[in-house]
Amino acid sequence: MVGLIASIPILQDALSEARRHDVARVDEGLRGFGVTGVHGEPEVGVSSVAASAIERSRRPCIRVDLDGAASNDDVAAMLARGLAQTVLERRDLSLLAAPTVAPAYVHRSYIDFAERAGERIAAFAVADRPVEPVGVGEVLDAIELVHGRTPDPPILWIDHLQAPLLTPRHPVDVDALLWNTRNLHQRMGLPIVISGSKAASRIAYDSDGAFYGDGTWVTIGRPGMDVWQDVAAAPLDGPPLPGWVAEMADITHAHPATMLLALALRNELPQFARTPVELWQLMLSLDDGLVGRAVQHARSLHRLGATVLDRIAHGARPYEGARSKAEQNERNRALRRLYEGGLITQPGPRFWEITNPLLAGRLRRDMPFTVVDAGPREISTLDSF
Repeated sequence: MVGLIASIPILQDALSEARRHDVARVDEGLRGFGVTGVHGEPEVGVSSVAASAIERSRRPCIRVDLDGAASNDDVAAMLARGLAQTVLERRDLSLLAAPTVAPAYVHRSYIDFAERAGERIAAFAVADRPVEPVGVGEVLDAIELVHGRTPDPPILWIDHLQAPLLTPRHPVDVDALLWNTRNLHQRMGLPIVISGSKAASRIAYDSDGAFYGDGTWVTIGRPGMDVWQDVAAAPLDGPPLPGWVAEMADITHAHPATMLLALALRNELPQFARTPVELWQLMLSLDDGLVGRAVQHARSLHRLGATVLDRIAHGARPYEGARSKAEQNERNRALRRLYEGGLITQPGPRFWEITNPLLAGRLRRDMPFTVVDAGPREISTLDSF
């Protein structure tokens, strides 16, 4: 046995390798189009697939992870830091944070970068403490100054497009960022990757979006059975039988994080995993507070969020029991917020399920694995998500 902490990364690497078909689709978009969008339902592994494709391209990447951006200044800092890393080594950047100990060649590299990008951008990129911020547009202009004439410019990756939607009046203007990025792409042919959940991707590709009609969009789904059989064969202590893997994938609805945990636990605790159902019951019993946090998150998204979440977990239609049109509309808003927040997923038109099967099972406290048909009321209102 290699230990649970060690086995999960091994399985994650195996999953990335096994999803080569998805990676190839994104890679093809990168090579054939200037703009590649990658999106899918919550927690299907959109970011990991995009990362694997970018790594496969062997091109430097400037990543803007909106999940970690609390302001436009944060976005500008990610852009500036990423730009610096396309010219300077990551180790050299850390040395520049303490310039008195940085070798001479690092200083020469920094001076060259500052001459190309501008002193303000260079100082902003290497600072390890707050300095006078620069604007997002100014950093995007610097990318053109540094790489505008290179035959293979770096990839600009905007990840977790949905993150700012979770906070009312979020200070990061995603729409403006996309339009500014489009302008840069048109000026210098900078390859663009945009990734996030389907709850948010329309802000980029709808008729009023910055990338309407541009590039290609790749939809990522949950891994199929062929992928999970490959992952299960990872070099741990011997792969489980194909039938075991198929049954566990059916129980978990092939949810990536839950399947990886199940495979790791089977390797570490085989005495509790003679059958997938036996292991699933163990996993349901080991609640580390996930239910409480998820319910609290649902309430923070909408006042009816916890109620709607519980109804979906138990197989009840979200609108069932609503006494008025106003209450139906309020539940509709709660559904939308839960979807944007990634707590629920839409496997098909008019159908909803809890994204994390462990959360669903713990909310139910029993074994049925249900998917909720939202009913006719939602055909016209929620299929547009």
